[in-house]
Amino acid sequence: DDILARRLTVVHCAAGYGKTSLLTQWFDALESEGVSVVWLTLEEEEQTASVFLSHLAEACKIHTLSEQIVPAHISNPEKEISIAPFISALTNDLVESAVQQVIFLDDYHLAQSPETNSLMRSLIRLLPRHVHLVVSSRWRPGFEIEKLRVHGDLLELNVTQIQFDADEVLALLEKCDVPLDDVQLHRLADRTEGWPIALQMVSLLLDDNPAKADLISGFSGKTADLARYLSEQVFSRLSDTHQTFLLHTSILGCFNGDIANALLDIRDG
Repeated sequence: DDILARRLTVVHCAAGYGKTSLLTQWFDALESEGVSVVWLTLEEEEQTASVFLSHLAEACKIHTLSEQIVPAHISNPEKEISIAPFISALTNDLVESAVQQVIFLDDYHLAQSPETNSLMRSLIRLLPRHVHLVVSSRWRPGFEIEKLRVHGDLLELNVTQIQFDADEVLALLEKCDVPLDDVQLHRLADRTEGWPIALQMVSLLLDDNPAKADLISGFSGKTADLARYLSEQVFSRLSDTHQTFLLHTSILGCFNGDIANALLDIRDG
């Protein structure tokens, strides 16, 4: 409900917490209320500011502008192109419409770079008051947001607000017709730490399983489906350095930076 009262809304937490699902629900709710909404799912190619801005202009249906930005960059591949005039053109176009507008930028972590962080700073500074940004990311964005907080223009949600509590775990699992007692419910919420993707996989495991109560009592999170999810959505997207770090430390039950340093012969564990 606060999105329209803030210049920027940021949702940041790890994979599997339902960030995109949450933004999609917000998008639908705002659209049903007659608010003008724009959606842009970001990829690695948007790490270049000119590409990012071009795709944003296209999403905002400013087609003439979107056609100008990337060609200007392509025609001078070895020359740094100033996108400042294009940012001004985009914001000026948005100023002309007085209706409330919300721009959703999903998966900002994939597009984050020094260029795009600079672009976001400019957009936040220049966009008119009736245009609001909603950004999702796997980590806190690299552009400055604390000044917005001071002025009451920031809404920030992290894992603390998004993880499921016991009541939400119960609501999710009710569709599986699992008669959970209080002990089982809190054990499951504790072992999954309210991580929605793990709870979703629990619901799939419980579906049509005659030993539902035993599964709940013994659930440890060590499932093949969860391992595949982590491999596809988290591990495979990390750098070689981070993959090596995780592989070498995976043999430990627990570890800290000093132990990691000794194990990998590094200094930044």
